[in-house]
Amino acid sequence: MARLPSISAFFPAYNEEANVTAMVERLGAVLPQVSDDYEIIVVDDGSQDRTAEIATALAAADPRVRLVRHQQNRGYGGALKSGFAASTKSYVFFTDGDGQFDVGEITSLLPYVPQHDVVIGYRIDRAEGGLRRVNAGAWNFLVRNLFGIPSRDVDCAFKLFDRRVFEVVHPEVKSPAMTGQWEANLHRIHRGSAQLQDAQAIREEERAVPVCVLLIAILPTIVALIAAVAVAAG
Repeated sequence: MARLPSISAFFPAYNEEANVTAMVERLGAVLPQVSDDYEIIVVDDGSQDRTAEIATALAAADPRVRLVRHQQNRGYGGALKSGFAASTKSYVFFTDGDGQFDVGEITSLLPYVPQHDVVIGYRIDRAEGGLRRVNAGAWNFLVRNLFGIPSRDVDCAFKLFDRRVFEVVHPEVKSPAMTGQWEANLHRIHRGSAQLQDAQAIREEERAVPVCVLLIAILPTIVALIAAVAVAAG
């Protein structure tokens, strides 16, 4: 298995006192398989529980663990931006802090690293209702076709980046969700020098979405995009 020269792994955490210790321990168990030089960053996004207190203790016990703390909640996008900014290693990995993904599967991303600067995991057996599945399918369809991003699950929080990507594209946050800006930045990466690759990091199961349902689901997004383009053109 290929190994990386160094890697930063971070996760946003908002009121995750029940999960933060397990997340750090799981990352601490798998990252030595990825690189000898690694760091784990907990981005506490203004939690109201003991998340920051627990993360502080973990960092005190292990110099490879660091805490980035927001005094106020900045939203998911703001937490991601802080995580990217705090990362110091040659590769950057992020995932969610609630433990929904098996971080051990980061090793599934490594075979794609030599040829690709961004490796995106995708979900299978998605633990969500039918409507959310339809919305997710519609959104990914829209992103693939409008932005030309060859990813089947662009919002999957299981991504590995070559740090050099951020010399070309800088994460922007104009809304807490960090959705449209994120896809736009990936579009710029894809059209530039970087290459993207999907990886079966998280068990695969894809279902076709009927065209009529798809069009209904993405209509509000299309209208919003047209309005945004019209404002920019004006």
